[in-house]
Amino acid sequence: MKKLLPLILIIIIFLNPSNILAQSASDTVNIYAVLNVIEITFRVYPEKRIPATNNWDTIADFELRDCATNATIKSYTNITVNPSGIGTIPIAPNDIIDPDNYRIAVTGYSHLTRNFNCYTINSTYPNIDLIVENKYLLAGDTAFPRDNAVTLSDLNETVSNLYLADYGSDLNQDGEVNSLDLSILSFNYSSIGD
Repeated sequence: MKKLLPLILIIIIFLNPSNILAQSASDTVNIYAVLNVIEITFRVYPEKRIPATNNWDTIADFELRDCATNATIKSYTNITVNPSGIGTIPIAPNDIIDPDNYRIAVTGYSHLTRNFNCYTINSTYPNIDLIVENKYLLAGDTAFPRDNAVTLSDLNETVSNLYLADYGSDLNQDGEVNSLDLSILSFNYSSIGD
């Protein structure tokens, strides 16, 4: 018992509740945390693909726009979209996206820019399923430089690639530029992107 007594006294001195309460009442600690978006995942589908499902791959440009003015706030280019229509944008640590509502605009390779509704983007909601709006990405902008319109230059570009496996002119992605692609282009002729 003689050996335990000094140890008990030391513990009582260090754990004296009145000392702890006195310190916590006078010291205020504020903790702030900002949770940044680390990636945005979206899903879209290009029109008239053969086969019609699991053939929605493209290379997309993705924009966050102001909901009221439609002005571009941030843009991300050359996003690989997989056959399920899903694209993922990794957000760099220094690329801060303010939690807010943004209008989404997507341009697929050889497709016109399409505006979608406003969506909340923050660390809780970084995934956007755009196919619920039932809007396809319209195909036909095949000629360089891309002008976000389907014009005579796009028709000439597609005709020059007939019977080739040209990714840009193969609008339905069936493996060959043919009359089906010319039909899609003709249907969208004179269309202008958003």
